Amino acid sequence: EKAPRVHTDTLETVKGDRSLLDTREPPSDMHEVDFADVVGKEPVALLFATPQLCASRVCGPVADIALQMKAKYGDRMTFIHQEVYVDNDVSKGLREPLKKFNLPTEPWLFVVDKTGKITARLEGSIGVNQFEEAVKTGL
Repeated sequence: EKAPRVHTDTLETVKGDRSLLDTREPPSDMHEVDFADVVGKEPVALLFATPQLCASRVCGPVADIALQMKAKYGDRMTFIHQEVYVDNDVSKGLREPLKKFNLPTEPWLFVVDKTGKITARLEGSIGVNQFEEAVKTGL
């Protein structure tokens, strides 16, 4: 199925406040591109995760793996990380992109090919091999 065309946060959309962009320490560099600008144009790995607020405690390691995959495949695929909660505050509820994807939990990885079709969808604890196989489906 086609991925919903949703806007993801960038430094511009959070008005320069890096603390709202990423709870990972140190913050990742997977916030340079808005998903809505590239979906259907190039392959994308979209990770919904909140490293510091993750209920399952696996978001941090999965975000680290995403960075490894970006280092390996970043010249062929765009990697985007989207935080989960509004203003990184659990009490404020889920951010709009998660609502558009109908996601009640985290982390989630969606790999989308250049036509905008979802080629892989993984939830929860994702290992390096599993993540890499998902990435390959979108190339």
